[in-house]
Amino acid sequence: SKYRENIENICKILRGERKKLLERLKRQMQQLAKAKKFEAAARLRDKIVAVEDLYKGKPRKHQLLSLKEILNLPHIPLVIEAIDISSLGKQDSVGSVVVFQDGVADKSNYRRFLIREAKRKDDYAMIAEVIRRRYSRLLRENKKVPDLIIIDGGAGHVARAKKVLEELKVSIPVVGIAKRNEEIWFPYKNKPLCIPKDSPCLHLIQRIRDEAHRFAHSYQLLRRKKTMGV
Repeated sequence: SKYRENIENICKILRGERKKLLERLKRQMQQLAKAKKFEAAARLRDKIVAVEDLYKGKPRKHQLLSLKEILNLPHIPLVIEAIDISSLGKQDSVGSVVVFQDGVADKSNYRRFLIREAKRKDDYAMIAEVIRRRYSRLLRENKKVPDLIIIDGGAGHVARAKKVLEELKVSIPVVGIAKRNEEIWFPYKNKPLCIPKDSPCLHLIQRIRDEAHRFAHSYQLLRRKKTMGV
């Protein structure tokens, strides 16, 4: 597709620029090391690492910008949170919140919830409980709310999540990704958005959803081990 071609071209340009710049910096660093100017060489080495990090982030920033356009978001989604629920056998259900900052997992801010109020098998109520507990706390502590929330689910899940956010009087865009066709659902819309399967934007949403699923599942397994005394 034209979109994919554009991204590939941008990546090529970035790769070409990075290569030249890094080669020049590495030559300078070697010259400084030869001249026994080790402090200056170490400073240059730090610069090389910073350049590598910067260029790694560029295509990711473009991905986030594209996500803003495709989902029609008010801001670039620099902070994305995803929510998933896990129910295993007779165990209590658990909820997970994973946080992605600039398209990268920010594991120190992940949160886990033991479902307390919602009845088992009531997926909507469990999502509502996690949303209420997570975002009422962020508001109470005056912490920044995310630019986008991704729910593992379809139209009903998203509508329920949005209702809770409205009750909390907080305006955060929320979308759902439904497993069956990996389509994207918005609150109060009857039809989903089908992002092309080869789109980096869809891959990003899937990656974040999968991480929320993994985190909820790992909490569930941890609790099962504890109750079995393993």
